[in-house]
Amino acid sequence: MGKVESICIFRQKRGPKQTMLSAEVLAKGGMVGDFHADDGKRSISLMGCEAVKALETSNEKGLCGSKFAANIVTRGISYESLAVGDRLRIGEAVLEIGQVG
Repeated sequence: MGKVESICIFRQKRGPKQTMLSAEVLAKGGMVGDFHADDGKRSISLMGCEAVKALETSNEKGLCGSKFAANIVTRGISYESLAVGDRLRIGEAVLEIGQVG
C-alpha cells in the first residue's frame, strides 16, 4: 500500500507550488485552487518520491526535479505497473489514470 508524502497546488502555470495538508478533488477533475482544475487533460499529476530522489541525484544534463510539478507525491506505489484507466484511492477520492509518462 502506498502513502501520500505531499500534496501541492499550483495557482498559475510555472508559478510556485503551495503545499497543502489536504485538498478537495473536483468531480470533473483537478483540485480546488490548482490551475489544471477542470481542464480534463492533466487534472492531477502524481509522482513517486523515489522518482523525485532519482531526479535530484541524477547527473543527466538538463534533467531536474523542478521541471516536474506533481500535485501528489507518493511513496511505495509502482507507477510502472499502472495503465490508463487504472484507479487509485487516495483518502476519499478515487483517481483514474488518464495519461502515463
